[in-house]
Amino acid sequence: MKKAKSTILFSIICAIIAFLIVMTFVRFPIGKTKNYNSLIGAIELDYDVKGGNVYTLTLDEDSRPIDDIDAVVNQVKDRLAELDYQTYSVKAVNNVNDSANDYSIVICAQAGTNEYGESNTDQLTSDINAVARYGSLKVYGGTEENPSVEILDDVDKVISNAKYVGSVVSAEKEYFNVNITFTKEAFNKLNDLIKSNDSYYLRISVGDTDLLNGSIKDAVFDKYSLQVNLTTESYARQIAMQIRTGGLDYKFDVENNDYVVENNDYIVLTVLIASILLLSIIAFIVLYKGYGIVAGLSLISFMLLEMILLVAIPGIKLSISGFVGIILSIALVVDGLIILAKRIKEESENGKMIKPAVKGAFRRTLFPVLNTSIVSAILGLFVFILGSSAIKCFGITFGIGALIACFVNLVLSRVFASLLLPIANFKESFFGLKRNGEAK
Repeated sequence: MKKAKSTILFSIICAIIAFLIVMTFVRFPIGKTKNYNSLIGAIELDYDVKGGNVYTLTLDEDSRPIDDIDAVVNQVKDRLAELDYQTYSVKAVNNVNDSANDYSIVICAQAGTNEYGESNTDQLTSDINAVARYGSLKVYGGTEENPSVEILDDVDKVISNAKYVGSVVSAEKEYFNVNITFTKEAFNKLNDLIKSNDSYYLRISVGDTDLLNGSIKDAVFDKYSLQVNLTTESYARQIAMQIRTGGLDYKFDVENNDYVVENNDYIVLTVLIASILLLSIIAFIVLYKGYGIVAGLSLISFMLLEMILLVAIPGIKLSISGFVGIILSIALVVDGLIILAKRIKEESENGKMIKPAVKGAFRRTLFPVLNTSIVSAILGLFVFILGSSAIKCFGITFGIGALIACFVNLVLSRVFASLLLPIANFKESFFGLKRNGEAK
């Protein structure tokens, strides 16, 4: 490629990167609703890096004292995780002025955002109430006017599973499905009741709260499973969680404390990542001269692509574990760039001119980089699938970062190097190289 053409293309790429860097901090319209935000501001942050809303669960005066508070706290945590909350704080507080077994539970979690990008505190409050709901699962049946006869009360276990299974579109309207699987004994008894009536009405409740009610026929069952359509995804997840687990054994009054715990750890973590990038770029320039420009542009491109994907992929909330995943992903990029620099130096020391040296170095770097990136991406996938809610974000950012690192090391860095070589007049000294032997 001629020097003039390389200069023009390199200038265009640098201008695009500079524009994206500016957009990282300058607010601009984003999404269907055209809310104004910067790229970094559009990344959703989880409770452990930005704080969240505080709720207090106070033991109701009619409830019996709590025997095992740790079990209750763990149950609350499990329920929050089932509703897709990644990080949160659940702490037990002993009310010292009352009996030794009188506790309150303090929950701090971060509300999600609605379609306008605003904090959806109402949804968080609804989820907390669902998590704290009291009472055992009961199934009632009868007519639509009077579905109040308790059935299946003599069955040891009524529900074997209940889970949210996604959405369907029917008559141009979206419904969110919950699949409820009865045990064999419960299903046989329920099916006999349904068949013996022309119209049967089923009601499922936890404590004083009705979760589901409606007419039912045996034809709607798939083996032992009943699928119900609900109007919102959040409600479907609540229903699935409560039907599967029932309610808490202790009755709590839920109080929304109407304040938010602020946490500015994300500023420290953002500065840390920026410092790692800056120091890495400086080190590459000092050690490898002109190759440091290739490395610097590659590292900046990696970070921009990572942020764009964190905004573009729905449902990602960046937690502390997610920041760790990003930092380790940067290490993958740095490792790949160091391997490439060493390969270029080796090729040059073997007597090759700068252009074939770079070409040969990329060819020799292909499999090590691919191997590391694929293994890292698989590791991220396993962490996301098998890990606890607290480290799932690590799996997401590390897995995405590994794939981006592979693309940056094998594609973008080669583009940058190919454009810089003509600009530098193919001088080995620009890359800090010294060729041995005759030119090849």
